[in-house]
Amino acid sequence: MPATPGRPDAGELAALADLAALYPNEPEHLRRYAEALRRAGEEMQALAVFRRLYRLHRARGETSEAQALVERFPELGITPEPPPDEPLGRRLPRGAFGRVWRMLQGRAVAAGSVLAPEEVQSDGPWLVLEGEFEALVPRRRTVAFPVVTGDVFGIGAMAGLAEPPLAYRARTKARIAPLPRARLLALAEEHPALAGAIRQAIQRRRMLALLAQARGLRAAPLPVRRHLAARARIEPARPGAVLWREGAPASDLLLVLDGRLALATRLGEQAVALARLGPGGWIVGFPPLSADARAPVMVRSLEATLLAHVAGRDLRAAALAHPAFMEELLAEAERLQQTIGRRVLEIGARGGTKGKEERKGG
Repeated sequence: MPATPGRPDAGELAALADLAALYPNEPEHLRRYAEALRRAGEEMQALAVFRRLYRLHRARGETSEAQALVERFPELGITPEPPPDEPLGRRLPRGAFGRVWRMLQGRAVAAGSVLAPEEVQSDGPWLVLEGEFEALVPRRRTVAFPVVTGDVFGIGAMAGLAEPPLAYRARTKARIAPLPRARLLALAEEHPALAGAIRQAIQRRRMLALLAQARGLRAAPLPVRRHLAARARIEPARPGAVLWREGAPASDLLLVLDGRLALATRLGEQAVALARLGPGGWIVGFPPLSADARAPVMVRSLEATLLAHVAGRDLRAAALAHPAFMEELLAEAERLQQTIGRRVLEIGARGGTKGKEERKGG
């Protein structure tokens, strides 16, 4: 039987398989063979070859090509790696602290020691001279993000934002030194690029801290949460802004970093309040993880709000790579949907009268 248009015949597949076997270190041969297998309908074999191609890209140091492959085929079950963050301390202008740098003897911290949030905030900011730390969400002790040599933590409130109150545990023997906060503030005013880097770092850390404690999202492994934070689009919303209209396309996940959102629906001619989302609260369209997801309710900002928009494609890729994360994410999304449904029924049973708004945290 002749091959259908675009569908390789057995001879072409055999030839491509031979080339891939003869030249196992040539990405182009692996890619052509995997693409041909997909066109032939051999999905499982194609994914196996794409995994070989991914490992080859990684071995050759071709990080961007490897990441593009993971994002294109979430079925590979490989977690996308977050891009490396440049330590904030390395962005400080050289000589910015003058003699202060030479006076910083540093404080030794034993491996496993934990600095409480109160200590970090009161005595910081801290520059990591040696070693590594991990930021911990208080009470849950979930790791929010790593802190490496050359980074600054305990920044507190700067650039109009507040760094989350986290504890810091030394992963290795470490040495840290306090930075004069007044001088750091002055430097941020003098250097717009530094102010932007500080603001970006605080935003990212705030999001990572919320991802580490929000129901459903905290089930994702740390590399996945870091990847989602790196890919997220962080945007402000002015008071009263309508972010979603009920029934409109809504493929992203909305995570509240600061401020509050109101969820509402229409019963007849009347708009009725259903719930509120504060920091750490999130909502997705329905059905969750679908490219055709729709907003289940109207979403409006109650005040000046800072939001993280996580693209649906990034969320789907992470969920497909980690079934346990997908299960908890969908369960929490379904819980919110059921809460909204019950609220609508309660209001309808009272004749559509507007009830008191409820709060819903993530």
